[in-house]
Amino acid sequence: MSDFKQLLKEMEEKREVVNREIPDDYRTAGTILGQKRRAEQDLLDLKEEFNKTLRSNSLFILPEGSDEEQMAFAEQANKLGCYLYDVDDFIESLVRDINPAIYKNQDLNATVLSQVTYELELLAGIAGINAFNQLVINGSVPEIKDKESLKKSITSLFQDQVGCEFMGVVAVNQLTDTAILTSFAGKVFPIVLTRTNKFNNSTLKDISKTNGSVFNFKLDPKLTDTYVKNVLKEAKKASGR
Repeated sequence: MSDFKQLLKEMEEKREVVNREIPDDYRTAGTILGQKRRAEQDLLDLKEEFNKTLRSNSLFILPEGSDEEQMAFAEQANKLGCYLYDVDDFIESLVRDINPAIYKNQDLNATVLSQVTYELELLAGIAGINAFNQLVINGSVPEIKDKESLKKSITSLFQDQVGCEFMGVVAVNQLTDTAILTSFAGKVFPIVLTRTNKFNNSTLKDISKTNGSVFNFKLDPKLTDTYVKNVLKEAKKASGR
């Protein structure tokens, strides 16, 4: 039995305990309640172990092409068992709640960076990232005209100062619940990255620095079923698992 299958089996057993009804009989109610609480903690521990195993077995698949081509490839790959992570959505989550009044038609400023750093700290706390480099403005200060130019500047600072391995940990953490719900138990955990064009390809490859491996390739615009299957087969083979 694989590590994933064993963990899934143990989680299912703990869920059965958690979902057990508390009897009206006070003589047994306390015992059942105690078992439910212990099972809840066990479930959290098992999920963390599942997450760690996913990280060490992750395969980040990085297709080079237009956003539309990447999304089309991802849609087909998803039907073949791959999981998807939208890189642009990650950056969007860092700036979504920032009031345009403090950045629109202005130079990038410390107030904006502090809010982005706050969002990174929240993600780090959830994903178990102990420390990361803070965002600072080095050299020339970019002018921000709208949200898209803000995202472009934040992307540049993030990949240069924080590093894409941070995003790799967050990606696996955010996909863990889906992997559990779909009873993932494969040898590699394939994640197709989409909408990556705001990132430098060389730094994006660092997403696998502490999280499995990465497979980078130039997309064929034709995207036939056979082509997608062959790419995924080659990617898994290149991962060495």
